[in-house]
Amino acid sequence: MPTRPLTLAERIEEAAGRPGAGNLTFVTGGSEDIVAWGAFLDDAQAMAAALQSRGVAPGAHVALLGPTTRPLVTAIEAVWLTGATLVVLPLPMRLGSIEEFASQTRTRLLAADVSLLVVDPDLAPFIEPQPGDPPMISLLDLAHGPGRPTAKDFDRPRYDPAALATL
Repeated sequence: MPTRPLTLAERIEEAAGRPGAGNLTFVTGGSEDIVAWGAFLDDAQAMAAALQSRGVAPGAHVALLGPTTRPLVTAIEAVWLTGATLVVLPLPMRLGSIEEFASQTRTRLLAADVSLLVVDPDLAPFIEPQPGDPPMISLLDLAHGPGRPTAKDFDRPRYDPAALATL
């Protein structure tokens, strides 16, 4: 254990490694997906490695747009693990005004100095990339699979006491 306060990544790893750490339960359409904390950490580390392979590092701002699903929650933890700043974007509340939703989302992306936008595949068609927008990828692009980064590829950023922190 370091004598300094633990970083967020260290806290996540420590909690997942505790005996009896428990499970997370994701409920979708009435069915439950129960995931052990350790397995969830492995998924998040693989996703973090995929983010790192796209240049995400401490100091980057990563925006997430999607409903609260297991992949989105995994992406939240993955962004934290990379040391980047997380920007969670609001969902469209009125589907009758998609143009306004896209315009407000673009304004938020620019204001937050976002370097990567990760979008749920169901919402991607509503955010058509324009010049000046940050790169956009689907949550599916970060999911584990053949030829993609794994948890073993994750490189936890080194501790930097002089770095800015998100509290």
